[in-house]
Amino acid sequence: MSASDSGSGKTKRGRGVTRVAYVTSGRVDGQRRHVDIDPRSGHPSGPNADRLAAQERQRLNDAPHLLSQGGYAKLEKKLRKSRADALGLESPDLAPAPARYELWKAARTKSDGNMTSSSAALISQRIFTRPQKQSIHDTVIHEDDDMAKAEDDPLSKLMTKFPRLKKAPLELYWDLRVFGIPPHVPVYITLSNALKIIGGDRMLNISIIQLWCMYMDTIVVDQGRSSMYGFIEPQTIQSSGNTLQNRQQYLQTWMDESKRDVYLVPYIDGVIGKSRGQLVQILYPKCNQQLDSWECGFYVMCWIKTIIRAVITDDWNERFKSTSPIPEDTIR
Repeated sequence: MSASDSGSGKTKRGRGVTRVAYVTSGRVDGQRRHVDIDPRSGHPSGPNADRLAAQERQRLNDAPHLLSQGGYAKLEKKLRKSRADALGLESPDLAPAPARYELWKAARTKSDGNMTSSSAALISQRIFTRPQKQSIHDTVIHEDDDMAKAEDDPLSKLMTKFPRLKKAPLELYWDLRVFGIPPHVPVYITLSNALKIIGGDRMLNISIIQLWCMYMDTIVVDQGRSSMYGFIEPQTIQSSGNTLQNRQQYLQTWMDESKRDVYLVPYIDGVIGKSRGQLVQILYPKCNQQLDSWECGFYVMCWIKTIIRAVITDDWNERFKSTSPIPEDTIR
């Protein structure tokens, strides 16, 4: 006996199949969402105003990003890991954080290297293309000035030079006004120099100090204080390869001719003799004490920047009276 033959003898109908054509994808209430628009401001109001505003922003966004869940925080971790691998660092946390402009560009760059839209490409070109300068010195020192004001991230900018430094060192010449002597030997910046700055745990080469003085000279000129601060070329006053007479002659000639109020002399190492002691006032204020011997270059750079940015010309013993180490974030 079949199931249909049991009971009353009538055939029992099973559940019918739901047809796709009868499934609605519309709103449950069958009505469009209502949004009120303020006629004076043109802004939406009401319970659906936020949704409409978000849709309008998305419609007007002509430089969309490719970020997934996790957003910029996830992208930053990815870029840090890539940098750590390139620098041979043990942890991504040791790698310098990418600047905001780098995150913006990376978020809108597709896997094939193209930008997400023509507007994004145009913005990227205008923001990230550095103007060409005539002077080699100006190119290296000034090319990132506008970006530096917007994004104070010198480590990230230095890392953009890595591909060029891998091929050959940068060969730089300073202007005569910087040290008062012509650059008989160029300043060479190598990949090793750049890695020392990025790593922050090894002694800096004297060429980095030369480059820093060249850069700080541009700051002095921009501030209109070129008659206030002068720089002493650090290599010329080294005892190695320079006689005491030559070092003293350089100092005397440069100071007599330039007549600056303050001279910044990195690595002086007893170069001023007693004969100059009567003409040059030498002060010995307290200074920050470094914890490791390799930190001296970073401390010198930090002091020079502090003196120039704070426009310090006197009261040295009052301004410099701490022997505590300079915080790492201040140096970097």
